[in-house]
Amino acid sequence: MEAGARLGSDNTHPPPHPLPPPQPPFGLGAPHSHPDSGGPNFFPRMEPPRFPNVWFSGDSSQLLSFLQTIRNHLHPRVSYFKSNTRQIIWISQHFGYSPSHQQRGNSTLPVGNWYTLLITNNARHHGSFNLYSNLDGILFTIPTLASVEAFLEAMIGVFGNCFMKENPKRGLAACKQGNSTIGEYNSQFSSLVYLVEDVEEARIERYVSGLNPQIIAQAMSK
Repeated sequence: MEAGARLGSDNTHPPPHPLPPPQPPFGLGAPHSHPDSGGPNFFPRMEPPRFPNVWFSGDSSQLLSFLQTIRNHLHPRVSYFKSNTRQIIWISQHFGYSPSHQQRGNSTLPVGNWYTLLITNNARHHGSFNLYSNLDGILFTIPTLASVEAFLEAMIGVFGNCFMKENPKRGLAACKQGNSTIGEYNSQFSSLVYLVEDVEEARIERYVSGLNPQIIAQAMSK
C-alpha cells in the first residue's frame, strides 16, 4: 500500500498554468496613453507613406494636379493621422524637385522656403523659437496651419494663378498685335478673351486697343 501510495503521488501533476488572454491583431490593441496624444484614448496610427513620384516645387503649372492627387489620397485616410498638424507635415514631404528635374547650383525651392517661413512663424507664435529645434514638432496653431484646407488655400494664394483667371486677364491686357499679322493677333486674342468674364463692349474695346495703330489709321483713311 505504501508503494502504491508513493506511485500515485509520483504521477500527480500540478494544474497547468492558465493561458494568457488572446492578443488582438497588430494595430487594434486597447487604447493606451501616448506622450503626444493629450489623453488616454489615443490609438496608434500608421500614417501612409509619401508618394514616391509626386513632387511640388512651387511651379503654378504643377499645382492643380498636385492638389487633386493630395486631396483624393487624404480624404479617405484622415483617420490615419493623429492631427491636422500631421496631415500638413505629410503634404510638405512632397515639396521638392523630382529626381529627373533636380535643380543644380544655388537654385532655391520656392515652396520649401515658404513652408519654412510658416513653421518658423508658428514657432515664434509659441514663444519657443530655436533655429535648430524640430519646428515640425511644434503644434501648428497659426491660421495658415490651423487646418489642411487653410494650408492648401494659402498654397493656392501664393503659388496658384487665382483659379486660372488672373493670368488670362494679364495676358489679355498685354495682348498687342505689334508686328504680327491680323490673323495671328486674332488667334492669340481669341484664345485669351473667352477665359475672361467680360461684357461684349469691353471685349471689342480690348480688341481695338491691341491693334497695330497703323492698321487703324489705314482703315480710317479709306
